[in-house]
Amino acid sequence: MTAPEQELSDLRRATTRRRSDNSAGERTRSRPTCRRAGGIRGRERWAGLLFVGPGLAVLLIFLVVPIGLAFYVSLTRWDGLSSPFGNGAKFTGLQNYRSLLTEDSLTRQNLAVSVRNNFYFVLFVVPIQTMLALFLAVLLNNRFLKGKSYFRTAFYFPSVTSSIAITLVFLFLFQGGGAVNRLLDFVGIRGPNWLADSRGVFTSGTFMLMFLAALQNIPEEVEEASEIDGATQWQRFRLVTLPMLRPALLLVLTLGLIGTWQVFDQIYLTGNNPATITPAYLSYNQSFQNSMFGVGAAISFLLFALIIVLSTIQRRLVGTGEDY
Repeated sequence: MTAPEQELSDLRRATTRRRSDNSAGERTRSRPTCRRAGGIRGRERWAGLLFVGPGLAVLLIFLVVPIGLAFYVSLTRWDGLSSPFGNGAKFTGLQNYRSLLTEDSLTRQNLAVSVRNNFYFVLFVVPIQTMLALFLAVLLNNRFLKGKSYFRTAFYFPSVTSSIAITLVFLFLFQGGGAVNRLLDFVGIRGPNWLADSRGVFTSGTFMLMFLAALQNIPEEVEEASEIDGATQWQRFRLVTLPMLRPALLLVLTLGLIGTWQVFDQIYLTGNNPATITPAYLSYNQSFQNSMFGVGAAISFLLFALIIVLSTIQRRLVGTGEDY
């Protein structure tokens, strides 16, 4: 090896050693920093738990514990007058669920009638209120509409009105001698007793706001591009707007499904009417009218399972819209 080559080799080895020493020094200096960062992160975690602790405690005491207690009651025969953990409650296992699902009894028959009534109610209310909310949202999203604030307030106002008050108004309108039948008599039509008809018996303001927020979140460039491509107004709505509204549509349909299967106060005001009874009201009736709290709790958990299954099916049919 010549002298210049030897000098070049020595220079390369020296440079490599310096780089190794620098890397080791940097790792050594970074260790205390990592420990300090870990300490800061640890204190942040404890601070976060301290802030969310009261909220978690409230949820645990007033939500999780009552749900667990209700499930335990559904496995017992309890009259509600004594402690559910004392001698007044007899543990029966799944007997309440068997009497509701498999045994031929009046309780099972009432549950089947209530599910049928509620199913018809869901089929009628959910599609109508969803389409009405979407129509109102599209109408209010029109850039050329005058008085948008007034119409938004007018359409949303019924949503903050008490459901009890709305139900009383409809009872007044649709009872046997109510205003609707009076109008039908005026034109020669004999109206039925709507609330007692064995064939069976919606506000959209909140859902309208959800659709309106989703519509305003759609980029204007997308609408303009489809318009430049020659799409008609209906084609733009069907092929561009509606697919991009799928997350909001799924939310509205899910909330509507849950709300209609949990309907109670309207049914409570109509009384114990077989034509309008629902699972939620049947659970209340079995618990507080017949003192069969175990059966009432079992009905509520069966209703919960039914809502979960139907919501899952609906999610698969509608889709989440994540591809948009």
